[in-house]
Amino acid sequence: MQTGAELFDEFIIDDALCTQCTCPRCREAKGDRTWTQFRRDLLLEVCRETLVGTCRKVNPNIKMILKFPQWYDQLATFGYDTARQPAEFDATWIGTETRDPDTPDFGFTPQYEACFNVRWHKAAEPNLEGAWFDYIECDTDLYVEQAYQSLLGGVRNLTLFCYGDPLFRGKGHLLAALKEEQPRLEKLASRLDGQQPIGITAIRPHNPAPKHDGYIFDGLGMLGMPLVPRADFPELLPPAVLLTDHVAGSPELTPFVSEVVNSGGTVFLTASLLAEHDDDEELKTLAGFGGDGWAQRNHWFSSHFMVGDRAVEASAPVEFRFDLRPGTANVLASVSGVAHHRAERIPVVTRQAHVSGGAVVVLNVFGASPADYRMDENLNVPIVLQMQNYPEPVVNVIQEQVALATGQAFLAPARVGYYPYVSGDFVLENFTDGKVFAVPVGEQLPLDAQELLGVATIEEKDGQRGVLLPPRSVALIGR
Repeated sequence: MQTGAELFDEFIIDDALCTQCTCPRCREAKGDRTWTQFRRDLLLEVCRETLVGTCRKVNPNIKMILKFPQWYDQLATFGYDTARQPAEFDATWIGTETRDPDTPDFGFTPQYEACFNVRWHKAAEPNLEGAWFDYIECDTDLYVEQAYQSLLGGVRNLTLFCYGDPLFRGKGHLLAALKEEQPRLEKLASRLDGQQPIGITAIRPHNPAPKHDGYIFDGLGMLGMPLVPRADFPELLPPAVLLTDHVAGSPELTPFVSEVVNSGGTVFLTASLLAEHDDDEELKTLAGFGGDGWAQRNHWFSSHFMVGDRAVEASAPVEFRFDLRPGTANVLASVSGVAHHRAERIPVVTRQAHVSGGAVVVLNVFGASPADYRMDENLNVPIVLQMQNYPEPVVNVIQEQVALATGQAFLAPARVGYYPYVSGDFVLENFTDGKVFAVPVGEQLPLDAQELLGVATIEEKDGQRGVLLPPRSVALIGR
């Protein structure tokens, strides 16, 4: 560090600034603290004294940058502290290297994670400067998608890891694809500069310990839920909010849900959060699960769904981990399963309407749990997030609830992202290998709407006006 500070005026710490050590010396130093708290305290001291302190003694004007990895729901486990570490550095960067979502080597990471990760850090850290991604496990589509998701997250500085033979020779076709896409990337960035994303407020506190909702935001974003993350409960009540078990146990939870609903807003709750608060009768009643209702752990696979009274089949069995038994909530979609030793139809989406005009929507979804990490050093998404495998009519039910909550959504299959902005502009990204006709629900497309990147087209089919997205494409719709 000292030698580097003598030679350079800018220093970035990449994403191996973590520890999983449990040696006798660490066990003694840990004392009564949890491993997570001990590691966060330890690495904060290392940053302050050994890294930043050493460099500033040699070069008082050096710019010190901490790059947070993309594996946001494991950061605290291995010693990162998003609440305290940024203040020790002049700037932070964020990893957006989502790579191949269909292989386990670096996690089954949905492409939407890059956008969510940037947006969360941008909201939680005042000194976030840019994003950083690489070529590992990437074809040309995956490589370019990392760039688009980084920009949609809200940063404009991108670092391509790394300068060397693999990227320029062995992976030169990736750079060629990115260069070909550069005019559209720049046009997108220019158009969205200064615009605030809108949608569903997603609350994820600093340094959480999710129980069954790890990385769940990534999967929900792949269903077209437009998430606007933040690290705290807002004072100004949002019209739509997503709450997961990242906030389980918070004393603010139930009063906040009540206030949002009473103000006419919509609250989306995950099954795990409801299960974690099984003894909170007020929250359960707000969700339509009061009295004999429940949300509890279960485990099964099924491909047989119902939307209303219509049977729908998934292309392959979908995993479920929660049994829901609503009281007064309306069941909008369900799946066949086994509960209490008998076959039942178990809710996938429920809605409890309130006289205020507000509502609580419960989603029977799940993310990663600690048991899903097969090795101590697993970092990113260790499982395929199953909501991405819901049949399209079930996905559409969720999208219709988004439209009721926010005013607009798009009916499309899973793996199509939706990114609206306060100006009325919005972006659609098709992560599938087939064409997708995305149809608005709620507010319709203005007659003078245009696709501004020259990739997708606005068309009318069967009396519906929508956006025809080519495979693996991005569309920017504006006036």
